Amino acid sequence: MRLAIFLGASYIFGAFEEFLFYIINKMDTVTSLKNWQWLALLNGLPIIPFGIVNYFCFGTVPETVQWLSNVEKDFLTEILLTDVYMANNEPESNNCFSWHQVRYVFIDLKIYRYCAIYLGSLGILRCFPVIIPPLLNSFSFTNSPIELYMIGLYIIAIVSCFSGSYSAFRCYEHGFHITVFLFVALFGYVFLASLSEISSAAAYVGLCMAVFGLCGASPILLAWSTNNVGGHVKRAVAIGCFISISQLGGIVVTEFYRDANTSIMQRGHIISGGAVSVALIVTYIQRACLKKENNRRNHLSLVEHKREESVEEPCDWHPDFRYSL
Repeated sequence: MRLAIFLGASYIFGAFEEFLFYIINKMDTVTSLKNWQWLALLNGLPIIPFGIVNYFCFGTVPETVQWLSNVEKDFLTEILLTDVYMANNEPESNNCFSWHQVRYVFIDLKIYRYCAIYLGSLGILRCFPVIIPPLLNSFSFTNSPIELYMIGLYIIAIVSCFSGSYSAFRCYEHGFHITVFLFVALFGYVFLASLSEISSAAAYVGLCMAVFGLCGASPILLAWSTNNVGGHVKRAVAIGCFISISQLGGIVVTEFYRDANTSIMQRGHIISGGAVSVALIVTYIQRACLKKENNRRNHLSLVEHKREESVEEPCDWHPDFRYSL
């Protein structure tokens, strides 16, 4: 849910920003300031007081945070201690940078599977700010300002982000939730690829489905991947790989939408849908592999347990570690 709050806040701000666009476009004659100047002022000015409040209200360690109860402080401290020391079987002296854990990232198959999922979900989502405006402009029914349709898409993103994350949190299940959302996104791209030339309304419905699916899957995927990578250095490097792959995917996919021509846009939809389908399949495979590994560790003999436990800095390979599904 914490990741959903962070991502949901960005979607809320996106909707607010589109509303500002709509208002600013009607303010040409109010003052001598241009539209882009108004946007820069309204976006930038609130950051200054928020930064000051953030400096005084947010602590660096749980004990200094004023807005947490004592129980919550103890719970957060225990999580941090478990993450750095006990759960990963790392002595306190090893609480520093470790090349062993860096190497583990590049020899761990589940990291590569997660990268494939990121590429077909967050990677596709990264290019939305670039492709959605020209796509909306190509629809025949968009006589109203584009900003209003963008606000609608952001509202859908907010609903899917919070509802999906809350369901995953209550069920403590990630893989099937991501699969469902990616399935919805895949149907959205099928609509976009097949119905864009026939009906603009159907294409907009497909766009809404794609936004709903990808925005709903994103926070769940972020939580799932970070929970299943142990070791403070290994987790940090793995997250860097995930985000880099998603950014790279956004750059590559944007190239397939470089022209607003209908046939080129359709080709982009087909390629994006193919990437989403690959992510969907790999998600199912990843969950099955993690479940199989959990079952194997549940039935380890004492000798096998001691042997796997003796590996230097085992991180999430420690036999007592269990992957979340």
